[in-house]
Amino acid sequence: MKKIITLLVLLKISTSFAQTNIQAWYAKGQVWIVWTQTTPQPEIYEIYSSATPFSSVTSASLTGKIGLWDWSAGAIQEQLSNPSFNWRIPTNVGGTYTLSANQGLFVFTPHNAGSLYFAVVKSGSTTVTSGTNITSSSISYSYNPTSDPVTCHLQYTTVNPAGHKINIFSMWADGRQDQWNERPDFPVMANFYKNGMPSIFFVSEALTLDTLGGKKIPATIWLHGSAENANGSLPQGRPTINLVPQKGILVAHNDDYVGYVAGVMDTQQTNTWFFGWAKNKNAYSISNAVINGDTIVNYTQKRILWINKWLINKYNVDSTRIHINGHSMGSIGATALMKAYPNKFASATIINNGCKGSYFNGGIPFQLFGDSAANNPTVLKKISGANVRIKDLFDLNSSASLNRDFPIARIFQSKNDNSGQGWNPVLVSEFIKSDSLGTGVQIFWGQREHGIDTGPAWNDHWAHGNHDTTQTIRDNVAYEESKYYSNISFPVFYNLRTDINADNLGDGTLGTIATGGNGDDWGTWGGYHDWSTKQVIDQNAIWQCTAWLNYNQVYFGDNCPDSVIKGSVAIHKPQSFLPSPSTLVYYWTKDSVTNTVLQSGTTTVLSNGIVKADDIDVNRFPKKTIIVFSLSPVGINELSNSIDFTVYPNPAKEKISIKIDNWLYKNPKIELINMYGQIVSAAVYKGESEYQIIDISELNDGIYFINIESDKGCRVQKIIISK
Repeated sequence: MKKIITLLVLLKISTSFAQTNIQAWYAKGQVWIVWTQTTPQPEIYEIYSSATPFSSVTSASLTGKIGLWDWSAGAIQEQLSNPSFNWRIPTNVGGTYTLSANQGLFVFTPHNAGSLYFAVVKSGSTTVTSGTNITSSSISYSYNPTSDPVTCHLQYTTVNPAGHKINIFSMWADGRQDQWNERPDFPVMANFYKNGMPSIFFVSEALTLDTLGGKKIPATIWLHGSAENANGSLPQGRPTINLVPQKGILVAHNDDYVGYVAGVMDTQQTNTWFFGWAKNKNAYSISNAVINGDTIVNYTQKRILWINKWLINKYNVDSTRIHINGHSMGSIGATALMKAYPNKFASATIINNGCKGSYFNGGIPFQLFGDSAANNPTVLKKISGANVRIKDLFDLNSSASLNRDFPIARIFQSKNDNSGQGWNPVLVSEFIKSDSLGTGVQIFWGQREHGIDTGPAWNDHWAHGNHDTTQTIRDNVAYEESKYYSNISFPVFYNLRTDINADNLGDGTLGTIATGGNGDDWGTWGGYHDWSTKQVIDQNAIWQCTAWLNYNQVYFGDNCPDSVIKGSVAIHKPQSFLPSPSTLVYYWTKDSVTNTVLQSGTTTVLSNGIVKADDIDVNRFPKKTIIVFSLSPVGINELSNSIDFTVYPNPAKEKISIKIDNWLYKNPKIELINMYGQIVSAAVYKGESEYQIIDISELNDGIYFINIESDKGCRVQKIIISK
């Protein structure tokens, strides 16, 4: 958070403590505790509770602590530039109540029905006075996660100059030391020390938001950098990256953790990297230290994922079209989210992540994660079953979940970025490793500096706003809104650096050629590759996509300068095409216009289930390349040791007869396959010199393939069914 935070804090604590008129009520799954104050206000309040009245906190249980920034809506005050703003909360009789400027708020989340007295005292005080700082009666509350779930609450609505409706929402965390002890409707999103912690997010709507008839819309999540706030990621606010939704909503989250040292806000304890913090970290302790070996819990991630669920219901968001994006610290958080929960996101845009480079420059927020060298464990699990450690989260290659494949991701990095997340040899080695492993990350680099605002630093090939010929569409909110889905498999193109015309990263020396750097000033590995998500075929026996290299694009920077790029291609996030490891798979490429086979071969499924082929040529638009993987050699004329057989009649109407002419094989298998690679009929050949009869009367007209396989060979023959 910025300096304005400190100024607001000094303003509010400059005057003697007293508070009266403690009120509390239950509504919308939580208990709302409101108190009225007289000056001066303390920095930190403590909230205590008991089933019976009490006059000392020693007779009650500590429910939570809360600092001025949180109980006075400081985050919204700052971003609206309105120091008199205060919380808007639900009442127990319907409607809402807006706190006055001299009122504070704490929110308690019950895990059972019950009744409690609540008291609010200055931190360090023990006295509770009836009629002053304790509720006059016990507060009854319900517990019904199904019919009365916890929800988010609208705080403010506005329309920006471009006409986009913007709503600010808030929610209050349930904080517990046992992170798995959660309500069915509401995860634990903080440890006990931050129980009742508020968080805010902005929802910006497309100008023509269309949800009529139950139509679902996409959502793009944007995470801000460490020196920024959520209100910096609103439509039209950053034209360099075009944060303007065309079909859905843009959701800008705030990183809302605030820590204290000796009772005073510590501005160094404000960034969770949109991940979380140590399980035993006391936000109000004198020391900043996190114990080595403490578990880092992904509280912030859990909040974002829960809000996504809420948005699905509130805004009719399509759960398969949620995208995660971020810059600087936010790009680190976006990377961790897309790696930890790859099936929750359709794509990711990562701007200035720095990968591992920032770790070696003291970039990890040690106040929340612990000593960088300790590399503390998190609650997440790798695909191997081992714990994900904090450093596994933010690079481009380490496993951070039980899932194998990342979503489609684009990372933009800057050769003139001299920040802790900037250009360096470690970053370059991480890019090379990603291109070798085929993680599915498209890599872009250019000439700008670290910042994301307008100005000379954005005179770059992968930016908007300075020169029409040096822009990209790849970082547009509208681009990913209409293109990607989390439940549609996609091709990953890698080993692209080995192509004869590949762009050159250099060795990680900071700067462009003009400022002492080396390699190409700008370039991409994978950024020119594109494919049609609507033409992906993903079935049990066949997988197919239509791909190309971009050309004739709106912006010059998106046009591929080469007619062909050679590299490896692999299938990620397959839904149905899931052959077992070691299975033999046939592959081929075809010209999309002439249907001519360009390349063909066989490959074996890797031990991790990946299906891939090497040295595949992808052509530049308008020439498109059809890439096919199949369990049968459909489309390939013949293989070695082929079987000779006769099919009669061809074309056929009702039945076909098949005879194997060179009967040398053991139990030949006969398959009739349609154009989509689906097996529509199967049999085992009966014996030497016999005809195998197959009934085709129920099949539609079209082109089919007879595939015969034995222990010594196979052969495919085309047949036409015409009735």
